[in-house]
Amino acid sequence: MLKLVDVTDAFVVEGVGTYLFDVLDVRGPVPDQAFERFCREAVEDPRAGVSLPGLASMALIADLGHPAVRARARAVLEAASDELSAELPSWRRHLGLVHVVEAGSLRTLDGRETIAHVLLDYDEPDAGSRHLLTIAVEHGEHRVHLLDVRGRGSEDSLAPVAEAYHGSEDPVWTWQDAVDLDALVGEAVRATSQRSVAAWPVSDVEGAPTSAWTLGVRRLEHVTGADLHV
Repeated sequence: MLKLVDVTDAFVVEGVGTYLFDVLDVRGPVPDQAFERFCREAVEDPRAGVSLPGLASMALIADLGHPAVRARARAVLEAASDELSAELPSWRRHLGLVHVVEAGSLRTLDGRETIAHVLLDYDEPDAGSRHLLTIAVEHGEHRVHLLDVRGRGSEDSLAPVAEAYHGSEDPVWTWQDAVDLDALVGEAVRATSQRSVAAWPVSDVEGAPTSAWTLGVRRLEHVTGADLHV
């Protein structure tokens, strides 16, 4: 955590956080319990609220940790001394505070598959990098088979994707609002969260196992207000 103290980009911090948490394998009942136990033990560590690395860890758990433990992590943050809190890097104030810049989806004509693209920015200018969430779901099994979150340039948009599929009849491009995203992919996210990584693998855009499941799901929760944890 000490290495993150000097980082100024909140997206970099959240990227490191999701990588560390996803290494634990957070999907499926048994891994979910292990993840909750890991987060709870970190919050209950006597050093959590009295050291800078401990407090930085609490900020990450409050943002990306197990939902049953996030409130306790926030309580540790709030109870820390003013002097120690003042040493926390600026990213602590911006974790999870994002909005949708643009969103759209490609859906096959038979309705079996949807690929959603969600371009996001931090609410505070310069708090962190613009980034793109890509999620592909199979509606028959209500299964996520691809989830990826990657940094993008500050002027990037979804226009090139929309233009590439302009006039396409299969798949069909549709611009989306943030409120549409839960109905579009939420059921598949909830179903996939109940299956282990071994049972239902999820890849990134390069075909490797995704290391952004936790951040991707939290982003969808941030912008839709939905609870996607089962």
